[in-house]
Amino acid sequence: MNAADAGSRGPRRARPAISAWVLVAVLVLSGCAARRFTLATGSRSAAPEGAAIWRDATRACQSARVYSSTLRPGGRIGGDRIPAGLSVAAGLDEAGRIRLEGRALGRLLFTLAGSTERAVLVLHREQEFVVDRAERIVEALLGVAFDPARLLVVLAGCATAAGATGASLVGDVLEIVTGDARVYLERQQDQWRPRLAFTAGMQVDYAARQGGWPSDVRIWGEAGADPRVELRVRIDTVLVNAAIPDQAFAIDVPAGAREISLDDLRRAVREGRR
Repeated sequence: MNAADAGSRGPRRARPAISAWVLVAVLVLSGCAARRFTLATGSRSAAPEGAAIWRDATRACQSARVYSSTLRPGGRIGGDRIPAGLSVAAGLDEAGRIRLEGRALGRLLFTLAGSTERAVLVLHREQEFVVDRAERIVEALLGVAFDPARLLVVLAGCATAAGATGASLVGDVLEIVTGDARVYLERQQDQWRPRLAFTAGMQVDYAARQGGWPSDVRIWGEAGADPRVELRVRIDTVLVNAAIPDQAFAIDVPAGAREISLDDLRRAVREGRR
């Protein structure tokens, strides 16, 4: 997962919105008007066994200490569609370290590497970079502060690392309440699986799984949020608890690159939505 050379540099673009847009796509992604999971309606009853079911249903994803995969994002943020053909190599670990590399047509577009406390985003085409906390960079792009730990549990399929504080049966769906999320589990092949979660201001729908791990994750922003977020990510090449070299979480800023602020990044995204 080492960063590749950005290739030959052309004249600097006046607006860095395109690469900023591309990074937005990394985190949570939905495509064209996907059908949402419909919450059950009907009588609600206590589920005293809910905490135990939650532990069993999330045992695998809660044990994910290191996660890497290939993300193939699509969808819309605001009125704009995420560019087609984007592929993102993602690596995360329980220490809060992160690396995301975005490519399109074989060309490296961006790299985000670092940790929760300090991450560096390099926009290779624009020869620009941002240094800040990981979730602040993500918030500047997406409007939701997904830190590396949150991103790991979302991609691994739990949506939250917290334990259950309450549980109810609503129809044939089990509702789990934690300190930072509300998660709905449904029966899939005689096993309870997280299907829909409300967490960090987002709705996360685990539309499909392969080999026990999410392979199609759809995320919507809360109603009325600006910009409106409708994202999708198809996930493949999932590796869990396979070591990632320490150097993968570091990045050398290219010589001559210009540092920009979070406000610059926010402006770039706003310009890209005009």
